[in-house]
Amino acid sequence: MAFSTKLTTISIAGVNIAAVGSVEFTNERGILEVTELGQDFRTYTQGVSNATASLTLYYDQTSTSHTTIENLIAAPSAQAFILTLNTGQTYTFSAFVSSFAITAQAGEVVQATVQLQVNGLVVIA
Repeated sequence: MAFSTKLTTISIAGVNIAAVGSVEFTNERGILEVTELGQDFRTYTQGVSNATASLTLYYDQTSTSHTTIENLIAAPSAQAFILTLNTGQTYTFSAFVSSFAITAQAGEVVQATVQLQVNGLVVIA
């Protein structure tokens, strides 16, 4: 079953980020090979987790949520984010803003691409 993105939100410190065009969230775990000498088959164990998120915003310099997230590029600590799907499922995590890029193209709206590096555990509820 496919789910609509209608009513999907991402918030920072309890405030919804305005004019989000798209969100990509990746949560992955590395796999480490632990094959011992003399074994006929490779064996593996789980490594450490890593998660990132990418947001595309229809950039509005007058939006408090946009200027807040833009200024987080210089923040010394990770910030609390919650991605909420329209099904009610949430992804709660702490992240650093690792990149904030503005794109302006003739005949298009100004967009900002925000890259987030998750710091620690992602809680899925």
